[in-house]
Amino acid sequence: MVSPITWNSDEELTYNDQLFSITRHQEALHALVTEFSNHFYKEVLCIPPRHLPPITFSAFQDAHLNTDPGYSLFTDPRNAGLITSLRRPVRPLLKKVDPAALDRFMELMFLIMLFLGGPQPPAKEAVDILEASVQNEGGRARALRLYPGPLANMAWIGLDEEGKAVCRFVVPAAATVVMQYMLYVRPRIPELGIMMFRESMMCDKGAWAEGVTKKWMKEKMGMDNVGLEEYGTIMLAIGKKHLVSEIDDDDDDDDDDE
Repeated sequence: MVSPITWNSDEELTYNDQLFSITRHQEALHALVTEFSNHFYKEVLCIPPRHLPPITFSAFQDAHLNTDPGYSLFTDPRNAGLITSLRRPVRPLLKKVDPAALDRFMELMFLIMLFLGGPQPPAKEAVDILEASVQNEGGRARALRLYPGPLANMAWIGLDEEGKAVCRFVVPAAATVVMQYMLYVRPRIPELGIMMFRESMMCDKGAWAEGVTKKWMKEKMGMDNVGLEEYGTIMLAIGKKHLVSEIDDDDDDDDDDE
């Protein structure tokens, strides 16, 4: 089978006659996190970040092994005082949430999870995590967990069709926004129930995820009809070329040392 990918240089490839620049992709991902943050403060929360209490992830307690129904880091009694102190000064500033702005926020959240959360998951598993409960419910563990550290402050945990864990880490720059969304926005949207996002957005999970991905690739990368599968193929090719070659180079260096 002929590969749809041809390498033009170490930084550029052609996929089905369309150029893909690694540098442009990196710049687009950086811009994605910035857009996510700006959109949240200006269109969803409508409060400048300077007016919000700082979020210190290490101050929160999260019992990862707790399987009690209804448990989450937001219902953990050890976090009650901290959560109250974060919500109290913001409550008078809160405004009605614009549904259209929230829908765009979900799209950006999905893209960040997909592109920056780790190895590419299948579309269904990726959307399942966004659709999952934020607390233990129905025998299923909650999706949102805290993992304070230098590379990520939180993660979504889901299960694939074989029952294996699918983990998507949240980079620190986005994690603060997610936490503020959970503290200030989500509790004020009754139809959410215990879901992380509005379930109505996920009526056709595959089509929704595919459409969001193709739209982003068209707008930011100038590529037509590049959805989840096509994007995964490109990322796999980049990994094989750059990561595998680096490993081979390290092995060669070790041999030289001997």
